[in-house]
Amino acid sequence: SSYSVGGLVGQSRQRSHNSSSTNTTISNSYFSGNITGSFSVGGLVGYNYAESNYGFSEKSATASISNSYFVGNVSGNQSVGGLIGYNYAFAHRDATGIASTAISSSYFSGNVSSTNGTAGGLVGDSYILASDGSASFSITNSYAKGNVTANSTNVDVEVMHTFGTAGGLIGSALVSSANASLT
Repeated sequence: SSYSVGGLVGQSRQRSHNSSSTNTTISNSYFSGNITGSFSVGGLVGYNYAESNYGFSEKSATASISNSYFVGNVSGNQSVGGLIGYNYAFAHRDATGIASTAISSSYFSGNVSSTNGTAGGLVGDSYILASDGSASFSITNSYAKGNVTANSTNVDVEVMHTFGTAGGLIGSALVSSANASLT
């Protein structure tokens, strides 16, 4: 099986460190074609991750996509999205920095399908968690055009994961704590 599959990048991971903040931006980029994988499958990025690490004061991490697009079909088992398969912003305990992920001025055109999980026109799954510090995910001036389908024969309540959900923009989103936001 194939995990973290993307048209441009399989995994975009940023973690703040003791001495510096980190930032990854995919901008003015595109991919056209068909993407197929198992888990965390996206037209541009399979797994998009930003983490503000614990104990490192005000250091921040950002992973974003701007002015980019994907045209084609994306299919997989779980966490399947037109631009990002799985999006995760996480601020550890004792972290005072910001973990942020974002999509701006970008679009998807085509079909997204998940055989046993979540599917979204832009993002399959998004998890925003802030133990301390803050975590955020934002979508601005972006859209999805096409069909989104999700089927399921499975339910896993142990990991608080919803299967068989589909959304025009986001298949499933979990925002945990008062310092976490989805806009």
